[in-house]
Amino acid sequence: MHGKPWGTEVLHSFRQVSAFGRSTIRKFPYNVADLPGLAARDYEDILQCCIPCFEGLLPDPHNNTLLDLLYILNYWHSMAKLRMHTDTSLRVFRQLTTNLGAALRYFADETCQHFQTFETDKEYQARSRAIPLATPEHPPCIPDAVLPASGKRPKKFNISTPKAHFFPDYADQIGRFGTTDSLSTKVVRFSSKFRDLYLTLVFRVKVDTPASKTTTIGQISTTQHRKLSILMFGMLFTFA
Repeated sequence: MHGKPWGTEVLHSFRQVSAFGRSTIRKFPYNVADLPGLAARDYEDILQCCIPCFEGLLPDPHNNTLLDLLYILNYWHSMAKLRMHTDTSLRVFRQLTTNLGAALRYFADETCQHFQTFETDKEYQARSRAIPLATPEHPPCIPDAVLPASGKRPKKFNISTPKAHFFPDYADQIGRFGTTDSLSTKVVRFSSKFRDLYLTLVFRVKVDTPASKTTTIGQISTTQHRKLSILMFGMLFTFA
């Protein structure tokens, strides 16, 4: 396995993952690394399926370090998405966040120092297209003279980002404002799907057409949908 490029092995492993359910795990495309416009569900699918795809990719002890980190990330993600929390589960979540921070720092300081990593093909192509547009006031960040023979910039694993900085805040925010599903945009998305189905089945009006916005039937159905949405949100806050 170690005789082939590691990136090729990972992409091949992701392509072997079968879809699960209607929308639980979607079929991965040919190149997971160059997916454009990744949504939250795409990151979730990659996280849930990455452990078997990365297993055996690196030599020991780095392989065990990587798998431990991926397991902790999956555990943390499952705790963050729980729809019901107690004082006990929040204490577990806080301790797990501490373990996650330690695992990330160890991976960045120890494991990543033994490997040379570079930007993806997509990043390299985008930078190559931008170089002719560079001006003397805004020159390229790294001169071509210091780049490797392949022309790709070296890329290091970086944990000094806002997302990593906000990890410890999740448990406190859940304790103050409730579980993360109450703040998710899925409620709006499902509400829009209900409106589309309502227009199509009841009034026979296709969605995203002038008839759904300008005709009397389309306007009435839109008003009814808004009233129903307000009623549903009121019921949620009442029983919360």
